[in-house]
Amino acid sequence: VRVLQWNVLADGLSNDGFLVQDSLSGEENAYDFARLVHEVASARSNAKDAKHMGGESNLEVLREAFATERMNLSHKAVVDWERRWIMMRMLILKSQPHVLVFQEMDHMSEAQQHLGLLGYACALPDRRGQDESKYVPAHTVLRQEREKDAVAYLKHLHDTSVAFAPKTPSNCRKFGLKSRPADADDDGVAIF
Repeated sequence: VRVLQWNVLADGLSNDGFLVQDSLSGEENAYDFARLVHEVASARSNAKDAKHMGGESNLEVLREAFATERMNLSHKAVVDWERRWIMMRMLILKSQPHVLVFQEMDHMSEAQQHLGLLGYACALPDRRGQDESKYVPAHTVLRQEREKDAVAYLKHLHDTSVAFAPKTPSNCRKFGLKSRPADADDDGVAIF
């Protein structure tokens, strides 16, 4: 049995300010990523002190220094969901695993549709072979006051019969609402 396990980096979390190595061609404008990582680690250690003293932290100075067009383009080249999703499906086709497990999946409807075309189903074991299990985002069913209610959560998982366990409420959805409000979703674990 071949199992493919993948932490997909939730799209809603991909633009939270983390650093990516310069992935654009042309060495003339490339930055020293190892040096940058060291500078960020050092700046983090002084960030709390600067905050308490009311001054600007070295993290803010670094953020300003690296908020360049090249850095933004490099970031987009690495974390762009459409590009990553195409590459993931290409690897799935090439390796032909029997079981797929995704962590931080926040495009569940899309995954269910696209992977269904490749012959994968995302349904609870007692529901396989029955009517198509269709993903219903938990945040559309469980209102804020019930998102942490374990009984309501388990009922939702059972009712949808999809083998997907979202984090509710998730930071992924909270951050995703800023960049893609129409389809921001909670991230979670999916099994196909």
